[in-house]
Order: sequence, then C-alpha cells, then structure tokens
Amino acid sequence: MCGVTKTFLPFHAAILALALLLLPCTGDAVRVRPIDRVRLRAALSCDRATLQGTVAYPIHNETNAPLEAVALWLYPNRFAEPNPGLDDRMIKWIYPAGATQGKITITAMGWNGEPLGMDRLSTLPMPEGGTPANVKEAIARVTLPRPLRPGERGHLALEFTVTIPKRRGRFGRWRGTVSLGGEWFPRLMRDRSGRVPLAAVNSLIADVELTVPDGHGVVLNRQVFAPRHPSPPIRLTTAVEDGLSLVIIRQMQVYERQFDWGKAIFVSQLDTKPDTGRPPPDEDGSGLFQIVSTPHRVMWVVDNTAKLLQSAAPTLSIDEPFVVVSVPAWDRMVQAGPGMILLSNRIWQIIPVKAGLWFHDLALVGAVGAELARWWGDSHRPLALRAIDAEMIGGYLAQRYSAEVHKQRRSVEEIVSFASFLPAVDNFLYAPQSPFKEVYFKPIEEPDPLRDEPWRFRNRFPRGRRVLAKLIDLKGEEETRRLIGDALRENRELTRAIVDELGPDGPSFFEQWFGDYPRVNYRLGQVEEISLENGRIRHRAEIIRQGEPITEPVTVRFTDEQSQVADVVWHADGSRGEVEWISDAPLDQVQIDPDRRLVESPELTAGHPLADNQNELPWRPPLLSRVLIWGDPVAREPYVVATLGLRRRYDITHSFWLDGHYRPTGYGGFLAYRYSFGPKRTLNARSWHWGPNLSVDRHRPVDEANIAFPENTRFGATMTSLGLSLGHDNRAYFHDPLDGVSFSVSARYLVGQADDDRVVQASRFTARVFSLFSPTHRHTFAWYGGALSVIGEPVAANLVSLSDRQLLRGFELSETYGRIGAYTVLEYRHTLFSTAQVDIPFMSGKPVFASWIERVQGVLFAGAGTVTRPDGFKGLFTADRLFTEVGYGLRLHSLVFGAYQYLVGVDFAVPLTPLNRRVDVVQPDGSIASRKRAPFKLMLAMTQTF
Repeated sequence: MCGVTKTFLPFHAAILALALLLLPCTGDAVRVRPIDRVRLRAALSCDRATLQGTVAYPIHNETNAPLEAVALWLYPNRFAEPNPGLDDRMIKWIYPAGATQGKITITAMGWNGEPLGMDRLSTLPMPEGGTPANVKEAIARVTLPRPLRPGERGHLALEFTVTIPKRRGRFGRWRGTVSLGGEWFPRLMRDRSGRVPLAAVNSLIADVELTVPDGHGVVLNRQVFAPRHPSPPIRLTTAVEDGLSLVIIRQMQVYERQFDWGKAIFVSQLDTKPDTGRPPPDEDGSGLFQIVSTPHRVMWVVDNTAKLLQSAAPTLSIDEPFVVVSVPAWDRMVQAGPGMILLSNRIWQIIPVKAGLWFHDLALVGAVGAELARWWGDSHRPLALRAIDAEMIGGYLAQRYSAEVHKQRRSVEEIVSFASFLPAVDNFLYAPQSPFKEVYFKPIEEPDPLRDEPWRFRNRFPRGRRVLAKLIDLKGEEETRRLIGDALRENRELTRAIVDELGPDGPSFFEQWFGDYPRVNYRLGQVEEISLENGRIRHRAEIIRQGEPITEPVTVRFTDEQSQVADVVWHADGSRGEVEWISDAPLDQVQIDPDRRLVESPELTAGHPLADNQNELPWRPPLLSRVLIWGDPVAREPYVVATLGLRRRYDITHSFWLDGHYRPTGYGGFLAYRYSFGPKRTLNARSWHWGPNLSVDRHRPVDEANIAFPENTRFGATMTSLGLSLGHDNRAYFHDPLDGVSFSVSARYLVGQADDDRVVQASRFTARVFSLFSPTHRHTFAWYGGALSVIGEPVAANLVSLSDRQLLRGFELSETYGRIGAYTVLEYRHTLFSTAQVDIPFMSGKPVFASWIERVQGVLFAGAGTVTRPDGFKGLFTADRLFTEVGYGLRLHSLVFGAYQYLVGVDFAVPLTPLNRRVDVVQPDGSIASRKRAPFKLMLAMTQTF
C-alpha cells in the first residue's frame, strides 16, 4: 500500500481498496522495494511441539526520514487463545486435545553483527482492523541502536522459538502432521510503525535451511522433500510473497501425475491402499467416483479444473508443480496455502456418497482455481485484492465445473431432505451448526471467524465468493460469466475489470461490499390481492428492509393456487418497496429470497431471520429429536424413550412434542406444547420455554415389593396426567457442553383408574438445576441437583425415585422410592484419549458409512440424596434413607459421517450408604423374604444426553 499513513479502520475498507486498485504508488512513507535475500534457518523438535530458528533481514531505509525502529508480524501469537467465534462444539472439533497455546517468541537479536539488547524489543496489540482483535502481542517493534539515515543500510538478525499448538487447522500439529500454513517466522512489515495492517509485509527471496526429525517429509512452498533416514538439512532458495507455507509429515506418501498442462502432486500421511496408477474400479459412466480413493479424486479434480482455467485463459502458463497437501485441518475443508492447497483429511470422509461428494468437489475446484489464478495477473498488486480476484475466478470455475463436468446442479435440500426427520439433518437444513457448512449452502457469506490466511487476518476484506455473488445479483449470471471470461482471455485484472464494467456504480459497489457484511433483515410486509376486470388477479407484496441502508436486489417468488410461479426482483431502493405479479388464480404463497442467497442478521430479529420471509411457514417433517436406550444390563431393566417434535420451518417459538417410553414399571407417552421465549442460544432454540403437557401411562402392579411400600400403592393402573413445565437452558451445544446453566420445574396432576376399578388421584412436583464449569478445555466439572415430591394416592410407579441415570445411578429402582426427595451429584469429566475411524460395510461390501470414535471421555462422579419412606412423609435425612454413591463412567464420542456426534455411555456406580444392603420383600403368595441388594449397578446408555 502506498500513501497511507493513518490507522486503518474497517469502514474505510472500500475507499482504501479503490485507492490500492486505481491510484499509482507515489508516497515514500511506507514504500519499500522487495528485499533481495533473507537467510532463514529453522529446526523442528523431535516431539514436533516447537520450531526454533533464526532470520536475518537486510534493512534499507528508502524513506526521506530517519528510521528509528522496524516492525515485524508475529503471526503465531494469534493462536495464543482459542479463536473467538468458536462455540463449544467447534472448540472441541479444532482443539481435540485441549486449547493448547500457539506462540512465537523472539529470544535474541543482533544489529550489524553486534548483539542487540532485549530491552529494545517491545510488542504491540493487533491493529484496528486485524483479526482476532484481542491479540496482545501481534507485532514486535525493534528500536535500532541509532536511527538509520535515509539511503543507509543495516542488518537485523533475530532468533525465535515457535510453540506449535495441538490444533486441527492450517496452523497446528495433530498426530503425525505439522501444518504451518502461514507466517511462522517474524516477518518484516512495510509499515515501520506497525499500525497499518494492510501494508503488512515485503516480498522477499529466502535462503531456507530446515532440519526435521528422521522419517519426516517436508512440503515447502511447492517443493516436496521425501522422508530420509537419517534426515539431512533441507536447503531451498525460494521467492516468498504472501507467506511461506510449511507442512511436515511423518510417514509421508507422495502421488505425482504429469498432465498436458503441467505436474500435480498430492501429499498425505501414509495410506494403506497402494497407488496402482490406474483409475479405481468403482468409477461410474460419467467419470465420477462413487466410493473414492482420495489421491485419484484429487488428481481428477485438479486436472479438470486446470483444463477449464486454461480454456478460459489461454495465456496462462503453469510453470511450477501444483501441490495439494492433506492435513488435519477441520476448520475449513479446503484452502489456499500459499504455494499449495491445504486439503482437510475430512473432505471425502463426510457423507461419502456420490451426491454429497459433488459439493466437496466444487469446494476443491474453487480453491484449486484460486491457487492457479495466483500465477495470472499483475504480481505487484496488493495481496488482498489479488486473493479476492483469485477466489472469484475459483468460484467462476466451480460454476462451470458443475455445468460441464457434473452436468447438473443439485441443492443440499434435495439430497438430504428424505432424512429431515433426524435432528442432525433438521439442524443442518434450517440452522446449520455443522463443520464446513459453507460448502453446502448458497448464502454468499462464508463463515470465517478464524481469518487465518496470511493475507486475510490483517484486514476486513471479504472473500471473493461474496464479491462474485453480489456481482451476479447486480449483472446476472450470464453477464457475470461473460465479464470474467473476457477478463481472463484479455489477461486483465478482474477487480479493475469490475470497476470499468460498473462505471459510476463502481465506488458504491466496493464501498458497500468490501468491509464488514452489512447487518440487514428482510421481512414480508402487507400482502394483498386485487381482482381485475378481465378476471385475473394482481398480487402485491410489500418488502421491508431493517438495518443498514444498502442497495441489494431481492428476489420475491409468487406461487398461485394453480401452481404457477413467478420471480420478481425488488432493487432495494429505500427501506421498503413493493413488487407485484398478475396471474389467473388466487395467491398460495409469497416468499422473499427463495434460493437463500441473502445474508440476514439474526441480531435484528427476535427469531430466526428467515421466519418473516413468507406469508405462511410450512410445517417441517416430524423430527425424531431423541432415541434413548439405557438401563442396567445385569438386572435386565431396559428404558427406552423416543421423542418426536413438530414445528413450522424457521419457527423457534412454537413447537409440539410427542413422546413414547417404556420402562420396567410400565409404558406410555405424552403430548406437549412448548412456547419458547427469551434470548436465542442458536437459530434453532431459545433459552427459555414453558408449556402444558398431557400424558397417558399404563403402570403394572408390583409383583415383588419392599415391605415399606403401602399395600394400597402396589396396584396396577392406567393414569392420565395434565402438567405444566418451565425451563431454561443457555447451552448452545447440547451433547457435551463446556459451560452453561439449565434448570426446569414441572407440576402434574394425575388421575386414573386402578385395576380394582378405584379412581386414584395424585399431584407431582419436580425441580432440577444443572451447572457446568470448565477450567480448561479437556476438563469439565458438572453439578446438578433437584427435588421431587408426590402427594395424594399414587401408584407405586408414581412415587418419586432417586434411581435414574440423571440422578443416583447405584441403587435399584424400588430402593429409593418415597414421597419427598432431594439429590445432588458432582461430576468430573475428562478426555482420556482419541481413537480412530471405524468403517461399517453394507451388503455391497463397500464401506459407505463411516463412524469415528472421536474420543473417549471419563466421568468420575459422586452423588447423595435423601427421600422419605414410601408410606408417608417421614424419614428424610435419617440413616436408612440417606443414599450416597461413587462411580466412574465412560463416554464414547462418535462421529457419524465424520461430523455428527452421538454418544454411548456406561457408568459403574457403587452405593456407599445406607450400610444395610438387605431388603424384605413381599412375594406374590404374600410371604416375606429377605434379599440382598446388588453391590453395584452398571448403567448403559446410547445417545446419552447430559
């Protein structure tokens, strides 16, 4: 960047971008020519946890003022803490071993061959506009021994240590792979003040010497070095522009293919499947692999993408090997290096069926096209703008790829809607919280809380996907494809071509879309129908835009009762407008943004931002929200619960729930209405809810009962209850949250008919509180407790009991029956280890269903409770009614299709008190027998919730 000396502000992004694009470089304040030669030495420790190195920079003051200090980026310090914007699930997903710290430390300095005191080193926080904003030591500032006069030269040497976090991302280490896909050494900034993040680094030529442990291969800036025993130092002289990507892999496997356009290389950890050099046998007629061999599919996609790009840009020459490296990056499915493509090792492990693989292909096409396009155009343009151009070209190629190679377009809704009764699929469709969701959906703003590419974390510029989509909105798909195609054929810079094409509208386009995404919400206003004299009907709809004043085309789809459909575009002049359509039948439906391309801000609406986009929300398919199987396999006491939910699309306020359950004492079900209110914890749920419920249960008579049970409770009965419940839950991630609080209270009135034709009545009250605290990522403390009571003439099964998987797990069901009870449980949850993939073959013999046992968690628990005797309200806190236990459990956290988590749990619980473990029971013939209770309980649960 030239001629900019003030602090960069996010809302000035468009003005700054246009200046960078259109203005010549005339200022001297931050203009520094590329450094001729830099010496870089580094060595990876044997445990792959640290990288120690030295870097030496020649410093030339080409300004007109004395140079008192130089500034350097400390990129690894942005990983000192888990990245903001990650919820409980994503933190566990990216930091499976706990949130370990990434850091770079300058340990020694020298100037012109003489030691330089460490007191001359200071650090600066992340400048405004950089990401994450809370990085405390983003920049190092080295004060020189004396100011460097204009035209004078010097030499700065630094020793540094990089602490590599255990992290599944472009920067981190996991198992046998170290990925340093960014600036892993102190990088000299153009702006010597350290306050202009966009003017970040100089291009340089580096003499690199790298030492790695024996048996490790290296990929460094498009160069692949196979493992050696012993491993000699790797030496390479390379040009470094937007970063120097480095990947170190134990047991490396390399696939190479020579194509007409050049060479492609795929690098991964050792695979047990040999490369035969021939296409796999499971190729279908269109050339698409259904069950994929990753190296073959990577090569196939890269080859097709390169051919498409060369057909569009005949002058493009690919002079260096194109490298794709598989790394354990679970933050994004695929991303540019620089100098290589970093491919997540999850890419074809998730939804490994043909239709799902198409989306993954297109994600790879976009990244491959963007990386290839870096060799096209003016190399002296700012990195951020070149990255946007490249990503737009990648998106353009993905569209062509879909039409010319896949030969069809399908939405993710069409592919998975048949399974929308499953909660994972339902959430995926309406409020996706899954990894890699940017791969599957049309909204043009990719979720990217990390922004960890070297050229992106220093600014608030968008991805090319947004600019391409907004250009399509403005000019249409056909005209946009023509514009990009012409620019490629003529070897023109794409961003400049857009400015020329838009003419007077260019500045407002960039000002609107080159900063943070505008916060807007669209909603449907008044809808009316007007009968015309010719018998036709005029349909009119009002569209209201809330939030920032922007200009954005909005598509409105009308559908009448004869199934005639029309799309009408509102060009969004002002905060509200009207569109209309004339048809032969009354209106059935009107919907804003039917293709879900717009990005609407949840902060501007009380519910889901898409809930107000239609005149009538359709019902979702019934949602199988829970199937829970648990119980003691030794005592053969099974508990089965299945729950169905029903609500309208995007409605997070009103819902209906149908439950069916079976337990040792009987079976039944209930119907509930739930009204949700309060703050949103996700786009699928609010934090508060209340509502009535109606249940019917069949309770079996007691065949063998504790003599403490009153005889008038041992009967069987069919009971109906009417209840009311109130609850709160602020946990965004339900399966295994790190923090949060929930509580619930409920009251029920029960009435029914006993087997002897008596009418019996009772009332029941329950309350429960649950709290979580996580001092560190792998360690969580959970505390929960509650109270229960029943009055009236209850059936034995309606007495309160503390024996439950979410209460006390070490006691038999009948042992803790009573009228009033209270309990408290403390758990310590800790991750023990992670395991590997389990492929489950179907009848075809091909493993198309992949389940990962992602990790095994231990749970140490202790609980205590007290309950009155079953025959009344006495005995609370007496020795024989005080129940305590300790135990240990295991949780197997599994991933279906490598993404959706479910749980299998087993708990071993040992009762401590009461000490008397014998019980007198009434036999069916009326006699009394003494029986010893089980010394422990074993609880097994599938899809256990916490």
